[in-house]
Parts: sequence; structure tokens; C-alpha cells
Amino acid sequence: MKKTTKLVALLMALLMVATTFVACGAKAPAEEVAPEADAPAAEAPAEEGAYIGKVTLTLKHDVHGNDSIWAEKYAKEQYGATYEVIDPDQDLAKQIAGVETFISKGVDGIILHPVTEDGVNEIIQEVRDADINIMCYNLNSTDKKVPFLAIDESEVAFQMGADMAKQWMELYPDKPVSVGFISWTDIAFCFDNRTGPFIKGVKSVVEPDTSANPNPAVFQNSKGEELTGATYWEHAGGVLEVAQQVTADAITKYPNV
Repeated sequence: MKKTTKLVALLMALLMVATTFVACGAKAPAEEVAPEADAPAAEAPAEEGAYIGKVTLTLKHDVHGNDSIWAEKYAKEQYGATYEVIDPDQDLAKQIAGVETFISKGVDGIILHPVTEDGVNEIIQEVRDADINIMCYNLNSTDKKVPFLAIDESEVAFQMGADMAKQWMELYPDKPVSVGFISWTDIAFCFDNRTGPFIKGVKSVVEPDTSANPNPAVFQNSKGEELTGATYWEHAGGVLEVAQQVTADAITKYPNV
């Protein structure tokens, strides 16, 4: 028997609000391991507690791994709820399969951190058709209107870009400001809220020097605006090992940045 819809929806939102800030600053206990996608399925919760399923982006990233661990603790301690996480490891097909797994289990609610904004519309409709609460976290879907929770990163990113440019000019007045990005190049959210606002913040102070790469790849945000001013924009996809290698290559190729 499903729990009251409004109460479950409220619980899902509270879990995300509570753990969004805790996960970014707290390190997971050493003896605990974040659940993997192929971990044994959790037992159905007792009747008195809600059963919430979270299909995250990846547990390889510390922020998402800590978020999952602390949300599970918070759900159990504060609400007697079961909180289970499935990790698709940034694979859209695996993410959709994870949502389908939770549908088959008859959970009370699903929290979804989309791999891509436009790839989850159909599965969200399947969740609705199954009469299960669903909300998106950090990334929203492009088509289906569902409750959505995220931190407004764009204002902070803009200010970071402006501050970086000012400090660089103070510390190195004889060296031009050059910018290189190691980020996601396939997620509109990152262009809209992180790298895009950051480069705009830099350009609010000074026009960056891109002479080392006169014809860099051109990317656009979701509004169709071309984002210019960076010497390079490399894709690492949130994987530490890839980011380290891409960074090493970029330092060699563009030593002025």
C-alpha cells in the first residue's frame, strides 16, 4: 500500500534539501561503501516507513557518493524510511533500467538525477503512469514538468570568474588572462550554470587572451548563445582519472593557460 502522496513528496524534497549541503562538506565514513548498481536488492521496507529510490548520476564522484550515503542515514534516522540508491555510472540506458527497477518494486517515490536532460522524458512518464511520486535533482528534464531541486550555481560561477580575473591581474600584471576548462561538454546544465557564467564573469573584467588557440571549439548554452573566450574546453565527464590526463595534455599543449 503506497503512502500518502503529499507526505512522500515532502519527504523526498526534505531529503534532498538536507543532504545537498551535508554531502558537499562531509566525508563519508571510511568503513561505509556507497551501494553499486549490481548490489543485491534491498528488502521492502516495513509498512510504517516510506520507500524512496534514488537513481543518481554516478557514485564515483565524491559529492554524489556522499549525498547518497547521508541521505540514506537521514531518511532512516529522521523518518524511518528506506532509501535505496542505484548507480548508472553516467550511462543513460542503465539509468532508465534503474528507474524501471524501482517501478517494479513499487516504491513510494523516485529521485532522479538525469544523465541527460532530454533522455529521461519517457521514463518519467512511465513513473507517473505507475502512480509513483518523482522529482528531479540537480538536472531537470526538458519536457516533463516535475518537482525540481538544485542549487543556483550560475551567480556563484559568474562571481568566481570575475574574482579570478581580478586576482590574476593583481598578481601577474604583465601576463594576460587565459582560461581553459576541464568539464562536461555534453550537458547543457554545465554550460548554463558553471562554465558559461564563469567565462562571462571573466569577460566582465577583461577579455581573455585566446591567441594560443585562435579557432577553439565553439559551444552553446541552452539559449543558443555561443560561449567564447576560453582557449580550450575539454571533456572529462566527472571522472578523476580522465580529468587528470586531459589536464596534463592541456598543460603541455597550452602552457600559457
